[in-house]
Parts: sequence; C-alpha cells; structure tokens
Amino acid sequence: MRFPHRIILSALPLLFCACSAGSSPTDADGQATEEVIADRITADHSHPDSLSADTPDSRLPDTLETQVPELPDTLGDGTADLSDSVPPDVSEAAADVAPRGAPFAPGPYGVKPFDTAGPFVLPTTQGDWDFQENWGGGDFSYVFLFYAAGYDYSEEIWSSPVEDLLKKSPLNVHYFFLSYGTSTAKADVEKLEARFNEALPKLPGSLPDKWKQRLHFVTTAAPKLGNWVSDVVNDKGYFAFCIDRRQRMREAGLLADITTDSKGKMRHLGFEVEHFNYEWERDVALDAQEDVTIVPIFDGQTFSGNGYAEAELPPAEVMHKFDTLEVDLSMGCPNATDGNCGDWDYLAYLFLCAQDNPDLCEVEMARWITGYKRQGRWVTDISPALVFIQDGGKRRFRYDASGQTYVIHMSLRLRNLGSGLRPASAVKLWGGGPFNQDYNTGKTPKAFDLPPGTKKTQLFAYITGHGFGNDLANCAEFCNHTHHFTVNGGKAYVKQHPEAGTSIGCAAKVSEGVVPNQFGTWPFGRGGWCPGWDVEPFMPDVSKDTVPGANSIDYDALFLGKNYEPKPAPNPNGFGANINMSSWLVFWE
Repeated sequence: MRFPHRIILSALPLLFCACSAGSSPTDADGQATEEVIADRITADHSHPDSLSADTPDSRLPDTLETQVPELPDTLGDGTADLSDSVPPDVSEAAADVAPRGAPFAPGPYGVKPFDTAGPFVLPTTQGDWDFQENWGGGDFSYVFLFYAAGYDYSEEIWSSPVEDLLKKSPLNVHYFFLSYGTSTAKADVEKLEARFNEALPKLPGSLPDKWKQRLHFVTTAAPKLGNWVSDVVNDKGYFAFCIDRRQRMREAGLLADITTDSKGKMRHLGFEVEHFNYEWERDVALDAQEDVTIVPIFDGQTFSGNGYAEAELPPAEVMHKFDTLEVDLSMGCPNATDGNCGDWDYLAYLFLCAQDNPDLCEVEMARWITGYKRQGRWVTDISPALVFIQDGGKRRFRYDASGQTYVIHMSLRLRNLGSGLRPASAVKLWGGGPFNQDYNTGKTPKAFDLPPGTKKTQLFAYITGHGFGNDLANCAEFCNHTHHFTVNGGKAYVKQHPEAGTSIGCAAKVSEGVVPNQFGTWPFGRGGWCPGWDVEPFMPDVSKDTVPGANSIDYDALFLGKNYEPKPAPNPNGFGANINMSSWLVFWE
C-alpha cells in the first residue's frame, strides 16, 4: 500500500452548517442567483485536483505499514474497511441509548455551530418530510449532503460508492441528499436514489427496509426551498452539514479519504454519526452521575499558548473523601467554527503548579492531542492524580497546547464511588527521551518503600511516541513501541500500541472520542495517541507484586522485543523518534 502525498490543509474544503450575515444579489424570488452561489463555493470551498503537502505530520513514508499488521481492510476494492469501526449495537439497532424521548426544542433557533436547529419541511421523492413531526426524541442524527455539479470535491463525494456509506454508518440517522442545480435538482437526486436502490437489496436481513426509511432525496434545488436550509446555502455554498442528537447545528469536517486516494468519499459522513453517538452516550453518563463536585479551571478563554488559572478546591478533609477524579476538557474553535482553531496535531497538557512556587508548573495532570482544525470534548479518568491535590484549597494550573489556538473550557469532576480508598502519597519514576539504542540506558530500577497502611499501589503514566521520517521503522509515532514495567521482578505490565502504523488505527476509535474528518492525517494509527483525542493514562494496579518494606520497580521500552536501534531512512525528511513520558507510583490507603 502506498500512502498519499502530503496535504495543503489551507486548500481543503470546510464542510459546515452555518451562515453569516450579509446581503447578496438575488433573483426574482429573492434567492441568491446561481452564479453568486457558484462564486461562493469557489471562494470558500475550492478543492484541488490533486492534494500536495506542507504539514509535517502528513509525511507518511512508504515503510509506515511494514512493522505491524494492518487492521482489517478491503471493501472489495482494496480500500481500508472503515465499516469495522462501527459499534455493532449501534449499526444493528436504532441506537438504544437512554434516556430517550427528548422533546423538540422550542427555540430560540439559529444556523451557527451549536445553535438549536429549527423546524423545516423538505419535498422529497417520497413526499414532504417534516423535521418537527419526525423528530426522533434524541435517537437520531440528521445529515445533509449537497451536490454542486462541476466541483471536483463534490463530484467525488456524490459519485463514490453508496454501499460503503450503508456499511459504514450507524443506522440512527436520517440522510438528506440535495442539489444546487436550479433546473437539474430533481434529476440529480433521482439518479443518486437509483444507485441506492441498487445497493439496498445487497444488505442482509432487515437493513434494506430500515435504510429506506432513513434516506431522503430532496427534489427542489437547495437554494429554492424557502426555509432556513435555503438561507444557509444562499448565504454560503456548503457541501454538507449536520444536526446532532441534541438538535444542534454541527459541521461535517473533511470527507476526503487520505488513507487511499485523497478523494471525497460519501462514507465518511458515517463518522459524524458515530461521533454524535459517542457524544450522546458521554453526556447521558455525565448527567447520570450523582454527588459530583465540579471545580472550574478555565471558562471559555482563548489561548494560543500557555494559559494559567487558579481554582478553588474543597478543603483537605473533603478532598480525602474522593476516590475518583476526572478532567473535562472542551477544545473549541473561535466563533465555534472549524478552521478557526489549531492547524496541526500537537500535544496539549494540564500542569499543576507548586504550592510554594506558583511559577513552577511541572506535575502533569492530563494530556491531549489537538485536532486538525476541528474541536472536541473529552472526559478523562485521572483518579491517581488526586494525590497531587489532596490538600485542597487554592491551586494554580497551567494549560499548554503547544501554540495551537483553542477556546478552552475545563473543569475537574470529583466523586466518591465507594472504594474506601484514597491516594495518600506518590513516588516519581522516569521521564522519556530520544527513542534509540541508548533510551533504556540510565533508566535504572527505582527503589521504594511501601508506606504502612497501603491498600493499593498503582502506576500512573502518560506515554506517547513522536517522530517520523528519519528511520525505516518510522518510530516513534508510527511504530509499536512497547513499555514494560516490572515490580520486584514479577510479570511485566506492558503498554503497547498495535494500531500504530495502520491506516485506520485512529479512525477505528471515533466511537471512543476521536474527532472524525479532521483536516489532516487523522485516520492513521499512532503510538499511544490520536489527533483530536485525550491521552488516557496507563494505570495498572501493581499491588500483587509489592511486599511490605523495601521494593523495586524497573522499566524498559522496546521495539520488536529489543532495544530500538534506528536505521536511517534513505531520504530523511522528519525528526527523530522520541518517547514523551511522565510516570509515578501512587499509594492508596
């Protein structure tokens, strides 16, 4: 398999659901003229005939896939089988996620990102379809795809295999297919409908009948609908937008398949539905939490580098009752619009500052990877980090997104789940460094004494691999480096990354929170991270290997079972392998 060439992100089309204020030339019906709409599509959503590159993380050597097995592939045409990432319980049933029956929102309505979507009626080949009458109570997402004849990107999406969308997409969605063509809209969508009708009988079981209820082909030209959908396309020429399960206007990201030919693919719409399901389930779980103490840290500040904030934690006697700590982070784009935030996939951190020196902020509480020009939200369990804030009171935090611009909302969520334990002390272990034959040199075993009264000993480590293009194995971003921790010579606790270097390793994790359809090389599997995702700490319980009194813990990082010895790439074009690690032992009593 040969990977696509690098990508100029600034040239990629932004697929979006909002409009901006302003007037423009109109026809006799008060609609923007077809020439004006064409100009807007050209100005706002030009798509290059062939994608080239200038972003470092888009450089994917041909050797990328050689060190680890591919995730399941082949749709019959040699392309990656992205349908394997669909959760079976969502694709086989209509998303049985409780609670259901959410009423249709009364407004106020809007067409900007995250505004509440208002009522509309669309004429389809099967009759009028009324959004409010067919509102699914939160069970469904609603995805709109527009056809603009003569524009390569739109033509690519519209002509891509429709059966791939049906395989990829969860069922709890309504798809609407519309055309910009004033005189050709009905014919455009009828041709597409015929292609779906050919594909549907090939699906197993009751899926054909279910999909027929969820595919809608709009017979009136998108600019002539006379409702807010027309308002959107008359003001800006968009190729796609969505309404999520909470009835909010949402963007659709970039639908180009950079794992194969970099052309637009209809099947990538299914990623948006999959992600809306993840968001719904996350929000339902958060709403169900009881007795949660929420400590705000950042509340809508825009940072292009470091950001500092002071937070007021409960007093020590209250903090000692908590056994669970989560960090809730939203990385938003200015004006809530994709493309207005960070261009690249960079490390982002939350650091805790020292009580006696608030300018010294070295304790890593949490880690994320920014997305390519898209926003996201993640709630991450970092319970062992309670040990660092157990004294409560006012504490200072530093947020660092490596220079990427985002609007930040962040809070800590404190709970007691009844474990009867609390983290009382910790021992700092190792950091990372350049990943080469000398990486393990100097990482000697650490001696520690088990504190009296310890009920659980837990490892708490952030481990991500970075670097590409300098060596044949393409470490450490795209190779399966493994990290082995042993206590008192016992069996190793191993963190490994089998998805690293695979073409869809991160795309397969959309249902776990990876932001889909980013404007960069987001689908490829990485060594311990994905663009647009939180980095979950490695937190194994190592208690069974500890003994009262003196103990020892050892650590090695390996590649293919031995110390990594980089072999130079024929034409080095990146930077060397590096392991970014912070690690602690935390003692619970």
